[in-house]
Amino acid sequence: AADMAQPRRFYRATGAVRKRDFYEVLGVKRDASTSEIKKAYFQLAKKYHPDTNQDDEAAKKQFQEAAEAYEVLSDDEKRPLYDNFGHAGLDGGGGGGGNPFGQGFGGGGFHAQGQSMEDIFEQLFTGRARGPRRGQDLQYRLQLSFLEAVHGCEKKINFQYQKRGPDGRPEVVSRETGVDIPAGVDTGMTLQVPGQGADGDPGMPRGNLMVELRVAEDKYFKRDPRRSEDIHVEIPVTISQA
Repeated sequence: AADMAQPRRFYRATGAVRKRDFYEVLGVKRDASTSEIKKAYFQLAKKYHPDTNQDDEAAKKQFQEAAEAYEVLSDDEKRPLYDNFGHAGLDGGGGGGGNPFGQGFGGGGFHAQGQSMEDIFEQLFTGRARGPRRGQDLQYRLQLSFLEAVHGCEKKINFQYQKRGPDGRPEVVSRETGVDIPAGVDTGMTLQVPGQGADGDPGMPRGNLMVELRVAEDKYFKRDPRRSEDIHVEIPVTISQA
């Protein structure tokens, strides 16, 4: 089973973390109108969207906070609960928790593969979401030894992601899949595993699992920084052996 405390998991437990005030997150007053809330969210989503801030953990966090705040403050039922009771009034804090637009990835250094800016713009300014969609792509960071990367191997990985259940509440899905690692891979390469991402809307296919590789340093073998396909080996020898 996946270790929820390890970087490979997708969601951090947030129950013990004090959340920021949603109005503060969006930078609006408590009596802000719906249009003001939409405008503030769109500006933040555009600024911090993962597609334009790749590998920026701070931007990812701000994007997710803004998405969560907007989900609550734009809802006619959730907003009064929040105004009267704060986060405690939302049955777990935040109307479902996390990014309402897609699967987020805590701890692993990946940006969320949530709604595109086109999707966000359409939902905000036409008042409707796009039609049924395939599942979101999930991202997973896989650590390999140097020799595994050189020779290739097959790895079994366990991962988790969050989706909304039939009752609208978030639920955690655990899955295991195999990944064929070809010989000669290096840090930063990404492998696509088709159909192993998040579930799609009813009748729609799953997304893909995007596996980003990280290759550990080796005690003796080193890649040439100018030509990564060249490998140097350093073997200590005594004077007599030399």
